Amino acid sequence: ILKLQFLYLIVRPHSEPNQTMACCFTCLGDEEQLVMESCTGEFSVENGPGCKCFAPWTSTHKRSVLLIPAGTAIAILDKSTATERVVAGPCREWMGEREEQTKVIDCPQLAQSQYMVVRDQSTGKTENVVGPMVYVPGPHESCGTPEQCPQLTHEEYIVVTDSRTGTMKTVMGPQIYAPGKYDQVSGVKKCSALSQQEYIIVTDTNSGEMRNVVGPTLYQPGPYDSVSNKQSVYNLSRNEYIYIQDGEGCLKMVRGEARVIPEPLETVLGGVRKAVNLSKNEYIYVQDEEGRIRVVRGEALVIPSPLEQVIGGVRTALNLAKNEYVRIKDEEGVMRVERGEGRIIPGPYDEVIDGVHSAVNIDHHTAVLVRNEDTGSLILHTEHGLFFPTAYQQIVRTEKKIILEQYQSMVYKDKTGKFHYVRGDGDMRDFFLPPFCEVVSQEWSTDLRKEHTSVEKVWKFDRRPSYMNYEFNCRTMDNVELIVDVSFFWGIIDVQLLVEKTADAPGDTCTHARSSIIQQVSKIQLMDFLENFNSIIREACVGDEFYRERGVDLISVEVLKFQCASGETDMILQDIIKETADRLKKKERQKGENDVALSRLGGEIEEERMKKELIELQKSHLVTGARIEGDAEASQLTAFLERATKELSREQAMTMYMALHNSKTQIESVRALSQGATQMYLTPNDVTKISMQPLSK
Repeated sequence: ILKLQFLYLIVRPHSEPNQTMACCFTCLGDEEQLVMESCTGEFSVENGPGCKCFAPWTSTHKRSVLLIPAGTAIAILDKSTATERVVAGPCREWMGEREEQTKVIDCPQLAQSQYMVVRDQSTGKTENVVGPMVYVPGPHESCGTPEQCPQLTHEEYIVVTDSRTGTMKTVMGPQIYAPGKYDQVSGVKKCSALSQQEYIIVTDTNSGEMRNVVGPTLYQPGPYDSVSNKQSVYNLSRNEYIYIQDGEGCLKMVRGEARVIPEPLETVLGGVRKAVNLSKNEYIYVQDEEGRIRVVRGEALVIPSPLEQVIGGVRTALNLAKNEYVRIKDEEGVMRVERGEGRIIPGPYDEVIDGVHSAVNIDHHTAVLVRNEDTGSLILHTEHGLFFPTAYQQIVRTEKKIILEQYQSMVYKDKTGKFHYVRGDGDMRDFFLPPFCEVVSQEWSTDLRKEHTSVEKVWKFDRRPSYMNYEFNCRTMDNVELIVDVSFFWGIIDVQLLVEKTADAPGDTCTHARSSIIQQVSKIQLMDFLENFNSIIREACVGDEFYRERGVDLISVEVLKFQCASGETDMILQDIIKETADRLKKKERQKGENDVALSRLGGEIEEERMKKELIELQKSHLVTGARIEGDAEASQLTAFLERATKELSREQAMTMYMALHNSKTQIESVRALSQGATQMYLTPNDVTKISMQPLSK
């Protein structure tokens, strides 16, 4: 029976034993509930465990008890009243006969420093829930994300708004602020920490009132305060000032020394300005509000008024020396010249033209060419002294006197184009170039091949002969191309012909000479050229009238060097030259060796002659020394015999003397040998003989 869900029985009640009734029953477990609906639509429930009876016409079904874990809640809807309730775990919940589960709700867990905004979706109201707790939301409530409660330091604050009344308050640190049920919290803000040199402008957004808060302080704003950025106090020194504009546009100036804090509606224009400190040689232009300009000179400390401005900064006065001047144009275009010595300060509408100029010192060698701008004429001033131009005179250039040496000439062209020729040995050897005249110059080739790649500007023509090197190519009859380097000795004989006939005298001279030399060399063989190259080239160039027609004279020409243009031919030529040079070198070497042998032989003869004289001189010295030694020996022998013959005979005395003489000789020989590296070997007899004689020092 227990395994069956429903069982139908016939039941006879005890009160009425003659009547019978059919009924049903079911068995419920510990976590089961029986929901019954009668034929009249009434609902009822039976909770297990146990066996439950019900009428056969009753509609039934089973459902499990609700097991709600911790941190979770279940919303249950009562269909009969359309109300919902929430049951939070952990628990077992039996639902009523008309109730059913609608949703599972997570219960947020809030720590001690957390809070959460809860919104009732049916009414739209919100409230704050502060931990620590596990919050069980209502059936129509939605929970926001848990947030940390504001942790405020002593420099931080928050603005809290009551959502019911709209009132605002400021909450200062240090603290952990737990919002109230209806509080709306703004972000954490920092208080303005002001130093002694800082201030802020605080605006009350309710009333619009503005005020300054000056440090040092830690400003704690009210809920309706709007705080500006930090601003610095203006500490003005003695030479500083500021312009302040108020809310109505009026300007005022504040000078130092002062500590200035502008009012909230005041604005400092342009920041701190420094007064203009003018030295004795400085000045400025100051323009007022009507455009008038005035000059302020030093020494002074200048502070313009609020409606004045300095134009162009500080300017330096023009300190003119005695030899300096300046040209100035005023506002009407009138020119004037200010001369030194003096300090010049131009007016506000004056314009200095081209700065300070130095006067020209005119002397014996210097003059000035001046153009009169009124008439356009040119005047050469040669009067000695300092020259200062007038207002409408313009110095074109400084002219140096042209001085010519005895051997120099020059040419200049006048305003009509006529050439004038001047010589250094004439009367006009030193002069200034007249106005509208121009020195005539030429560009002479200075490169080795005279191809006009390198030029020299010549206006003084030196009439002295000089050397000029030139290199060119030519070809002999046997088709050998040579590179020849020659030196022309040439000079100018007529400057007028030179200027009229040519513009490059060295180039024309060398070009014509090259043509003549090429023509002459083409008629001879290479070997003939090698034997007579100087004479060949002289015959080709010297004496040609071409040069005299151009005012020059080709006096002589010398070949400096030449070589073959072809490398192979040049090697052959070099071999020929080398053989010739070797032959000459060998001749010179043999001649030198002969001279050396003769000199050596003469030296040997002279040496032998000198040796002969030396031997004769030594011989005479030996004879003289022997004579002196013999005389000394004879004197010793005579003295010895005189004393010895008193006791001995003459023969015995001579014998004794000879024995003593021999012993002395041996001793001297031994002494001489002992002073060298010689080894001596003595017999016993020799030792005996030596030891018998006393050794002297």
